[in-house]
This record gives sequence, C-alpha cells and structure tokens, in this order.
Amino acid sequence: MNHAAPAMETLERPAADRGRGNASLALHTLAHGDPTAAARWDAYVLACPQATFFHRAGWQRIIREVFRHHTWFLYAERGGVIEGVLPLAQVKSALFGHSLVSLPFGVYGGVAASSDEAATLLEHRARQLAVELGVDHLEFRNVAPRHADWPTQDLYVTFRKEILPDVEANMLAIPRKQRAMVRKGIKSELGACSKPRRSGFSRSTPITCIATARRRTRCAISKPCSASSAAIARCSPSRIRTGSRYPAC
Repeated sequence: MNHAAPAMETLERPAADRGRGNASLALHTLAHGDPTAAARWDAYVLACPQATFFHRAGWQRIIREVFRHHTWFLYAERGGVIEGVLPLAQVKSALFGHSLVSLPFGVYGGVAASSDEAATLLEHRARQLAVELGVDHLEFRNVAPRHADWPTQDLYVTFRKEILPDVEANMLAIPRKQRAMVRKGIKSELGACSKPRRSGFSRSTPITCIATARRRTRCAISKPCSASSAAIARCSPSRIRTGSRYPAC
C-alpha cells in the first residue's frame, strides 16, 4: 500500500545556488488526487519545450494505483509560477532492483524546467531522496543528457518523422512490409480519436505514429553518504541496442 506523499515541501537551495537574490524559489510535491494542482502541473508541461507526454500528472495515479509504487512528483515554484517539474517513482523489484526513476514504465522523464535554478533544485532534491530511500541508483530518462560526467546508457534510438500534408507521401515513407499492415488497418476503417467508443476503437481519420525511445541517465549513489555529499559510485557501460520492445520498468 502506498503512503500518501506530503502535499507541500519546501527545501533550502544548495549552497552553490544561494546568494542569487532568488530566495523565493520553493520546492513542492504534487498532492495525489488534487485535480486543481494536476491541472496546473499539466499546463506547465504542455508549455515547456523540455517536457514530454510522460511528464503528465496522470502518470502519478497510474504508477501509484495500478503498479503500487511510491511516487514523488516534484515541482519548483516561484511567486505562484511553476518553473520546473520532476516526476519520480520508487521501484522495488527482485528483477530490476531498488531504484528511484523518472519515470518507470515511461519512455522519457527527468527534469523539465524553464530555469537552471529550478532544474538544479529539483535534481538536488532527487539525490537527497535517493539517499533517504537507500536506493541502488537514481535514474533520469532524459531526452538529452544534462551532465557530461553522469553515467549514461543508450538503450534505444529515437526516430522522429515530420507528418506531411499529403497522405500518400507519408505512406511511402513507411517501409514496404509495415506499409502493407498500415493499409490493412485503413481498409478495416481502424483509426483513433480523442473520445473513443465504448469498445475502445473508433472509425475515424487514420493516424500514423512513428517514434519512440529513451536515453537513461543513472546516478548510482555510494552508501552510506549524506545528501550533500552524494556521489556517483559506479558507471554502467554504455551499450546500444535496437528494437521496439521496452523493458518492464
């Protein structure tokens, strides 16, 4: 059973960030089941270029209620304006070990912030939390690496393709065998819409999606150590694999 996360938590900034004249930046935890707070979080995510679908507040409910993992959805705020978010979940698994991840079961995660100060504050709190929980590693599934000295694992490759206005041009951009499967779906009038029917399927304009992948950033913490002296203890070797399957977490 999950323990309810505190609705609000103020954290003193790291010593390196003091003296900048911005003492009002505070760190909070998104309250579970608060639709108003979730709407504010999502409004920021939709407006932040660094954020992804996997930064949305709805993942908090899925991870807590479906997978039964503890969550900490952190956000930095100044004067009532959110400047950064960091969704985190604790994973305890005999197969995958004990970790604090942003975000398990998601392709992407990590810090999404509109200021360096907010990003630093969120990362600092994540490292503190990792030490407090005694996890083996802290993992950020960033779209792009933020720290050159942090160990990384390139597990997948991201493919992005512009959707052209001409439907046939988009079809020809898909490899032949996969294109045949897409055409079968279109022939069966299989599509997608924002309000699916009761069956979960809808007959509407076909949509083609080509893209997925993730870059993992792991920060392994030596134990015992204090939050202020958390250090990377080991670096898993980088390796690249191709494929379309994702790990379970």
